[in-house]
Amino acid sequence: MYKPKQVDPALNKFLADLQRVKNLERANKLIEEWANIIHFFTAFTEVQAFLEYVKKPQLKQSERIKRSWGDVQTPTNFVRKIYHFLESEGFSPEIILEPTFGDGNFLLPICSFFPKALFVYGLEIQPHHRWNALLQLLKTSQNHPQVKTKFYLHLDNIFYHQFNEELFKASHRKLLIIGNPPWVTAAELSKLKAAIHIPKSNYKQTKGIAAITGKSNFDLTEVIIHRLLKQFSAFSGKIAILTKNSVIRNLLKFLPKASYDLSNIRALKIDTQGIFGKTANASLFVADLSPGQKELNCSFGKFSEENPSLFRKMGWVDNIFVSDIAKFEKVREFEGISSFEWRQGVKHDCSKILELTFNATLKCYSNKLNENIELENENIYPLLKGSDLKKFEIKTTNRFLLITQKNLQDETLQMRCPKTWQYLNLHESFFTKRKSKVYPKNNKFAIFGIGNYAFKKFKVAKAGLSKSFVFSLVWPINNKPVLFDDTCYFLGFDSYDEALLISSVLNAKKAQMFLEAIVDLEAKRPFTKELLMRINLKKLLEITPLIDLQKVWEQSGFHTERDLEMLKKARERLLSQ
Repeated sequence: MYKPKQVDPALNKFLADLQRVKNLERANKLIEEWANIIHFFTAFTEVQAFLEYVKKPQLKQSERIKRSWGDVQTPTNFVRKIYHFLESEGFSPEIILEPTFGDGNFLLPICSFFPKALFVYGLEIQPHHRWNALLQLLKTSQNHPQVKTKFYLHLDNIFYHQFNEELFKASHRKLLIIGNPPWVTAAELSKLKAAIHIPKSNYKQTKGIAAITGKSNFDLTEVIIHRLLKQFSAFSGKIAILTKNSVIRNLLKFLPKASYDLSNIRALKIDTQGIFGKTANASLFVADLSPGQKELNCSFGKFSEENPSLFRKMGWVDNIFVSDIAKFEKVREFEGISSFEWRQGVKHDCSKILELTFNATLKCYSNKLNENIELENENIYPLLKGSDLKKFEIKTTNRFLLITQKNLQDETLQMRCPKTWQYLNLHESFFTKRKSKVYPKNNKFAIFGIGNYAFKKFKVAKAGLSKSFVFSLVWPINNKPVLFDDTCYFLGFDSYDEALLISSVLNAKKAQMFLEAIVDLEAKRPFTKELLMRINLKKLLEITPLIDLQKVWEQSGFHTERDLEMLKKARERLLSQ
């Protein structure tokens, strides 16, 4: 017989009664009588497993397993704040759907806030979480004896679950989609070798190099939101999901292609450190499910239980996606397609072998394995990383990059540089471990992001991961053009005057205002090639007063012998191209 270990006497009685049950039907009937939970067990063996789970102390999950499940439970006190916020907006749902209910913290307060809800439909993939939710609901069910809300709590994978069509056929009922799905990406799951089955597809439908280099990666929450919006697009009600801001941005970018009817879309920033003990840019994503209405903009603000403050709108303006709509309206003339092509730095994924420093004492290079090596200088170039691009002008570096080819077809290194070839072959294993499909199989030392453009004498460069708007004017170093890692983007010039002019224009007031309107500094990589190619540089060259360039120099502490007349000639050359 069950030996009581629970603090709650009523719960102990339930568990003792369940221990005496001899069949599945009676077990489910007992749960329904206690807590209005319908058809909880699907086999009698589950009843025995649940009782064993209750009796035995459970081992804590490892951090790796928790990460692989995106396992973060939302504190009940914060859940109550979310429900209070929804209640303050006059919303009272008749159907509530929780796609990943975990320990049931979103389920517990439902009867207190929405006692007239007809039913709650929940999904959870981990059995022990589902059992914890059952225990919690059994404990609290005695507090609401008059509430008739039914609970359907399924053990299933949200990505493949077949929703009960009979239950959800009444689309006129007000629906609330609520919860906190896993904050983990498909790439992280793969790295952690997680056992979660997710749709194995290029979800964002990216093609070619974009897909190969990672743009087809996605957050699980992103897929879950899309699936739910598609499944329940005919319903009226609300969706309120806790998620990373990057997921919200991706959703907004996808809205024009989607058939979702949403309005009153908001992203209300939450204090993740205070709530979950971890730092992240995340919000309560909340929107009205509104058949016949289709809004493409989202108001960003700060979460509050009543009247949250809103400070900017992100979304679509005439088929253009922007970070701040109000700012964009003032500078939209600079939106366009750049006539100067931004390039990304070198991708090699072999920094231990290819990234070097120079040992002045020994007069040789050193790699990240602390090996001192003698190599031909022909294929060694000064290197800058994104973290180096912090100021207006850069003339020095202590980093160097050994490149294995000067263009994607170059395979003559063996003949030209025998010392380098021997060094590469000695460390061949580091190259064969590279996983990216971007490297051709027939060239074991191949690198990517290399071509004639990489060897232009002067560069204007931008760090992709930077949270600042500084563009750097980069000089050749030791009479060699500077190369960049693949977190950087650059324009190449043969003329110093042209590079100085473009870097100054990009750092001047008008360009900076435009960037503030289109760049989202909360993004993991705020600056991308796609974004930089939107800058209409020729328009900026025409409109930016040259006097503004002097202001840039003064603010940067930069000195040049070039006068504005020389830059006028450079501007004429660039505008004529």
